[in-house]
Amino acid sequence: MANAEYHMDTNEKISFKGTIIFLKEKMGSQNISYSDNDFARKLNISEKQFQDFFVNDNAPKEIISLLYASFNEYLKNITISKISTTTYVHPSDPNQRKGS
Repeated sequence: MANAEYHMDTNEKISFKGTIIFLKEKMGSQNISYSDNDFARKLNISEKQFQDFFVNDNAPKEIISLLYASFNEYLKNITISKISTTTYVHPSDPNQRKGS
């Protein structure tokens, strides 16, 4: 595979979990306590939905937009992203591509 070709896909997405952690730290530094239930209420979702979004680090765009709008004073000009990359190796020998 010395002559293999490499291809990398990169995906960037706003991190719900990372944003919540950032907000808790930022607000905590100002002695403001905000619980998961407080965030859930502010986002008009159940605490279970909040926990699902947090654990999976995945929330619908509408929730992310509401989060940024609701906490604009802390998130102005800040985006907390998660970046994932996938690297593919494409062998240059056609026989290797067929599994030979």
